[in-house]
Amino acid sequence: MWRRCVWILSAAMAFPLLVGGCGGGRQSADVSGRVVRDGKPVANVVVRFQPMVSDNRRDVGMASYGKTDSDGRFRLRFSDNDSSGALIGSHAVIIDDPSEHAADNADAGGIGKELKSQLLSKWTDGSTRYEVKNGKNDALFELTN
Repeated sequence: MWRRCVWILSAAMAFPLLVGGCGGGRQSADVSGRVVRDGKPVANVVVRFQPMVSDNRRDVGMASYGKTDSDGRFRLRFSDNDSSGALIGSHAVIIDDPSEHAADNADAGGIGKELKSQLLSKWTDGSTRYEVKNGKNDALFELTN
């Protein structure tokens, strides 16, 4: 009887480690979504999620990103190891068009030139928030002019 109790207790204590990846795993979830403007897909923009430590302070690590396809759809991946997902919790959302920057700064004459975006600052400055929840997350970002 005593051995059986020890075995059950040991199994119960080991279960969270097996499920959680030995305690070093991230609390993450799948995040995919779509970016549209006037109901039409916005292709080739980068969507970044930066975890928030508090309401006004971003965490410097574990950001996630994705690039929209021709239908405006994206799926987030971690920036440090390219695995899919984002950390569970609040994130600053940054959506930007890297092609605009590349075109404006394609040569040495573009160095120091102010980078321009066709998007409103609320999409490029990180002031937009998104809450990643456990499970699958489907985000829709409607860009307005």
